[in-house]
Amino acid sequence: MIEPSIRPDASSPDPGPEATSEEGVRPDPAVFERNWAALARHPGTLRMLEQVEPYPIADVESSKSGPPIPVLADPSGVRRPLHSRHRPREEAQRTIDHEGEIDGLAVVAFLGAGFGYAPVELVGRIGPENMLVWIESDARVFRTALEWVDLRPVIEYPGTRLWIGCSPSEVNERMRLEITRILTGSLLVIRHPASIQRDPEQFQNYRTAIENFAREGAVNVRTTFYLSRVSAKNQAGNMGAYVGSPGIEFLRGALVGKPALLISAGPSLRKGLGLLAKLEGRVTTLAVSTALRPVVESGVRPDFTALIDYHRMSKRYFEGIDPSLDIPLVCDLKATDAAVRAHSGPVLFSNDLIMNTMFEGIFGDRGQAAQGATVAHIAFRFLAHLGADPIILLGQDLSYPGGLIHVPGTAIQAQEFPSSHRFYSLEMRELEYYFSSRRQFRRVPASSGGEVPTDEVFFTYLQQFERMFAEHPGTVLNATEGGAHLRGAENVTLEEIVSRFGDGRAVDFRAKIREQGELQSRRELATRALEVLDRRRDELRALQTIYDRILKLLSRIIRINESGEPADEIVLKVQALHREAGQYKLIYLYLSHLAQSDGWERIRADRRLDAGDAQGVDKQLHQSRRDREYIRGLREACEFARDCFAGAESSIRLLLNTAVGLTEPDPAQ
Repeated sequence: MIEPSIRPDASSPDPGPEATSEEGVRPDPAVFERNWAALARHPGTLRMLEQVEPYPIADVESSKSGPPIPVLADPSGVRRPLHSRHRPREEAQRTIDHEGEIDGLAVVAFLGAGFGYAPVELVGRIGPENMLVWIESDARVFRTALEWVDLRPVIEYPGTRLWIGCSPSEVNERMRLEITRILTGSLLVIRHPASIQRDPEQFQNYRTAIENFAREGAVNVRTTFYLSRVSAKNQAGNMGAYVGSPGIEFLRGALVGKPALLISAGPSLRKGLGLLAKLEGRVTTLAVSTALRPVVESGVRPDFTALIDYHRMSKRYFEGIDPSLDIPLVCDLKATDAAVRAHSGPVLFSNDLIMNTMFEGIFGDRGQAAQGATVAHIAFRFLAHLGADPIILLGQDLSYPGGLIHVPGTAIQAQEFPSSHRFYSLEMRELEYYFSSRRQFRRVPASSGGEVPTDEVFFTYLQQFERMFAEHPGTVLNATEGGAHLRGAENVTLEEIVSRFGDGRAVDFRAKIREQGELQSRRELATRALEVLDRRRDELRALQTIYDRILKLLSRIIRINESGEPADEIVLKVQALHREAGQYKLIYLYLSHLAQSDGWERIRADRRLDAGDAQGVDKQLHQSRRDREYIRGLREACEFARDCFAGAESSIRLLLNTAVGLTEPDPAQ
């Protein structure tokens, strides 16, 4: 929020740089005491270091210029200094100088830092909105530095993150927790060669973890920005089906200790289609939407299918599927409503946080399982929700084995049929894409040994699977027999699966779902949903009026500020309107979801403003311009939300008008 202008007080004292002490050949106990007290800001690091012994005094020498340096053995046993034996502080200055000017949005990650001279140098040059990450594989080095060097400037810097003794996976996870701050600026990695020389493999793993995070984060952010409004349209269009769905909570634990097969549409599925009939009725099967057609055409009726796709084209997954198969669909509410309508069986939605919040929790608990970046992710989580053990993967290639993307016969390939002919097959189209894009691919370990090519998107999905496997309490078997290696899943053949589980008996889920549907009465719930929707629509109109008034006032503030004058009285009016808007929390939550890219830009603007030195009228002008862009985004989102509400109402009324058991008989009939 913009503030009344504050003119800088020229009489305010400059605190100046914090003093640092010069250490000798033995540590000063006071240095350690001050550092240790400062670590209260980092309780996790403090607790870990309580169990860590420092290196002996004999492993620390005095440099020619005075500051201490550690001299430690490298992997070959040769003792080497971690800093210049002559001027370690000047060496640190050159390291930072080499990176050039670091802007106020940068995140600087140190891969090793020895006794910390470079991080200390950096915090003397950057503002409070930067972020400093110190990654150190050897916790004893950092523990020793606390005894010899005054690290309080780094420890007390508000943007410092101390990732000491962390595993590469922990580094990746911690970066994901800071994704907004990291991806709204630049990411700079500073390598400390002497530290890396002591532990080259671990520091390479750290670097890989950072690179993977950057790729995965960029994919996720782009996807979120692009899909936020598409998913909102789909959520609205699916509201009738959501009201009528029994959810998935009633199925929790229905497969405890029993196997389940998750069938995806990777090219390797072709090899397994012939064996699926031997598992039908013996192992619970879930064919994701892209794999449904080839599985059904092989003569197998899966127990479930699953959908997450946002594009209307995905309705083709279900077109031409025999309705008598009555295959239950596990679905994300954000999936395209066109595909949901095209599906002929029961639809099982899990909880949707946004709609459950917007509708004041009237839908109850539908279950938490079906969420993920891909349809295979939500399918895996659904099977875990059922308690399946083991969960068996088939067709989960996540790569381009042989240059192909999908098993032949999927709806994705079928949509390209008009552009293919006997001299230019569908497989040739995928090969053409592979050869035109392969320079952008990376090679990853293959499940059958060697390597396979994959791209950034598939690699992101692979990483998410591996995190899911690590958190999953049961066993995961990968019967894909091709594609990328999935850490945390045991590689097996489909023949082995048939041998192990081919004599079992699958649960009759269709009977359970029919029974649950008979117990549900949705007329009252649909009526309540329409009543809540009417209230949200009234609140949306009120908030839109407030935004219109704020935009007019912000334009006045900007004109006044541009003339060099403050506009404090008008700023107070804007603040009052913001407080008035605060009463519409649920609608604001929905609008901020629709305007995620605008919110992201506001965060960037905030960081730039905080990192700069604007004061008084100039600061007020920057704040007003920032707020005007954000409010414009919210105001435009109001128009989009109105269309979504209309779609939701139509979907719910369609349910009331057509669904059996939800309407009273028409006396005129």
